[in-house]
Formats: sequence, C-alpha cells, structure tokens
Amino acid sequence: VDKLTVASNALPSQDTRPGLLVFFPGIPGCGKSSLFGNSNIQEVLTKKCSKIWDSRNNNLASIETPFKDRQIIVFEGDKIEGKYWPHILKRRLEQSSSVTITDKNSTPNAWDIIKEVSEKSKAVPLPILPDATALSTTIVTSKTHAQSCYPFSLQYLAMCMLRVLTRPAGSHNGKLDGETVNACMIVVKFYSLYRGISADDMSSLILDRVAFNYTDEDCPIVTVPFFKDGCDLELPSELRDCLLDALHLQYVIDTKTGEVKEDDLVAMETRLRKLLILHQVRLKSMSAPVDDSREKFLSQIAARVMDIDNIFQMKNALRGTGLQQFIEIVSIDVDAKKIYDILSKLALHNVDVVNFFNSRGGLPMAKCSDDYTVQREETADQVLKEGGGTFVEKTHVTMAHFSQSSQQKFRDTYGHLD
Repeated sequence: VDKLTVASNALPSQDTRPGLLVFFPGIPGCGKSSLFGNSNIQEVLTKKCSKIWDSRNNNLASIETPFKDRQIIVFEGDKIEGKYWPHILKRRLEQSSSVTITDKNSTPNAWDIIKEVSEKSKAVPLPILPDATALSTTIVTSKTHAQSCYPFSLQYLAMCMLRVLTRPAGSHNGKLDGETVNACMIVVKFYSLYRGISADDMSSLILDRVAFNYTDEDCPIVTVPFFKDGCDLELPSELRDCLLDALHLQYVIDTKTGEVKEDDLVAMETRLRKLLILHQVRLKSMSAPVDDSREKFLSQIAARVMDIDNIFQMKNALRGTGLQQFIEIVSIDVDAKKIYDILSKLALHNVDVVNFFNSRGGLPMAKCSDDYTVQREETADQVLKEGGGTFVEKTHVTMAHFSQSSQQKFRDTYGHLD
C-alpha cells in the first residue's frame, strides 16, 4: 500500500484550471492566420505573460504565474477531419487549462456551440474582431427599398476578397484562392451571414450569445488593427457600386425574392475580379502592417491569459444570483382562434387562399349560413384542439430576435413591457 501511495503521489495531478477559447467572427481573407503564423506563439506569449506578471508583482519570480504550464494550441479549421467544434470540445476536455486558438471563421451560426464548448470545458470565450476602421456598419438598400445592415465596412469586404484572390494557387488548405471559380462570391456569402447585425451591436451580441452574463469589463473583446491609422479609406466609386450589387445579388439568393441565374453569378464574379485587380495597389496601401496587428493581438491575448482565473471565478460567483435571464425574442401574442377565423373567412371568397392552405395540409372550411359566426368559432376551436393541417397554435408577432439585437438593447427598448 505504501508503494502504491508513493507511486500515486508521483503521478502528475490533473490540471483543473480554466482555459481560454479564442475565436474569430470574420470572413475568408480577414487575416486571422497571419496573427499567429510564422512565430513560436508559445514562446512569445510566455515572455509577454512573464513581463505582465513582473510588472504586477514587482518581479517576485518566486510566485507561480497564472501562465505556468498552460499550453497554446492552434486548430486550423481546414485541417480538422470531421466536425470541427466537437473535435475542439474533445481536445479541450483533455487540456482544459490550455489557450485554444480556433483558426476558423466563426460566423453567427457557430456562436451557440462555442458557448456550449466553453461551458463544458471550463473556457473563457474570447472573440477577436477588427478595429473600428473595419468594424463599421454598412447599409444596403435593395431595389425594392428594403434595407439590410452588416457590421463590417465595404472596405473590409474588398480587402478580404483581394487577399483571397491573390493567394498563391494551391496554398490554402481550404482550397479557397484565385483558382476557385466563385471565390469572390464565396466571400460575399460569408459576409452576408452577418446580415441584420450592426457594428454597434456586434460586440454585445457576441457576448450575449457565447458568454451570457459576462460584461465588457469581465471579458473585453480583443480588437486588432485592420487598416492603417489615418488612412484615406474611400473606395473608387465603381468598386463600391460593384460590392453593393454583389451584396444585393446575395440578398436575393438568400431571401428567395427573385430569380438569379448562373450567368448572373458568373458576370458578378468576373466584374468583382476585374475591379479588385484594377484597384489592388490602392487597397493594399490601406492595409495595416501585419507585424503591428500581430503584436497588438498577442499582447492582448497575454493580458487575457493572465486574468483567466479571475474572470472564471467571477462568472461562477454570478451564477444563481438572480441575474436577468437570456431573452430569445420579444413578441406580441395574438389569439390563434381569431387568426384562424380571419383566414377561414378569406378562404371562403378567395381561391388563391384556398389553394395555398391546401398545399400545406388544408384549412377546414366553415359553411356560409345565417349563424356563420357560431360555426366559424366551433371550427376554429376544433382545429386548434385537434391540430388540423399545419396551423400554428401559438401565434405571435416577433418584434425583435436575439440573433439581431443585444440583451441590453432588448431591455432598454422593451423593458417597460415586462
């Protein structure tokens, strides 16, 4: 028994400290890989963390630093076989204290699973965003006068496209470079995944989704220079118009509000490529130096690493303290029976309404008679009770959805209704 005890004590203890999950809400060509590529990131961050620790503790080297033995692990999305985020979760469960850098564009549809991975593997989620030179709201008005907003500038979109187009053929593990037939429109498609989000709401919306109840002070977002300070960012008018047309084309595709032919996509791709190459010198002159962006990225990561334990402890302390719960939607409830009655009445006089409902399971019809009102009410009650057709039972009008508004804005705008 004594020997077993000695042997057991000699085994390394399990590291149960929390870690960091770094992710990039961006699009192809945003430059995320350049922020940590071609450098010994473990060595660089170790030095930066030691420097921060010394400045905070008057060079008391005998005190163990929060960075001690924490591993920096980079997972390139295009090199992971199978599903990416389940793989990240598995690896993080093996090394919960690690600083995990996910080299992948984390669009809004990934934010919920990032929250799940963070909570299950004791990670503080840390989004990396471009600074205000690129994180700037773009408003696009369609030909039907519908307006859509995007959190990134048109200059950011143009620069990302150009970077993709000028990648050496075959150099990208995801096979997205100038040889890809529809490379520009792929970037537009990624950009459009952020439709409905403004730059002002971007940071708080991300924190709402991945780290609810963290505040900007608890878990400040890392911002990285994208364009040069003081640089004239005005785009040539022909390029700007082309980018807007591409966004409108993708809007039509996504919303199915019109017909888009293959020839339309080919023509748009050709036009984008021509103008991007024509103005590439101008665009490249706007880009922030990679070394400057990398230095600011690594310095901020080091600062967050040094505060992981405090942030995580604060998060746990907040659990169960009566904090406001997460709001998914703000809606106005509508009486389902009344909605059914209105539709039923319309169907009595409009064959198009009848055909529409018949294609979706049917809407039982009331008979025209002197006691029409009574019969309609009975029909509506029956449909709601038996679930006839595909009639929605809990009808409501959605005023705002969590995917397009921050929790703070929800409460500021609709809090008086609670």
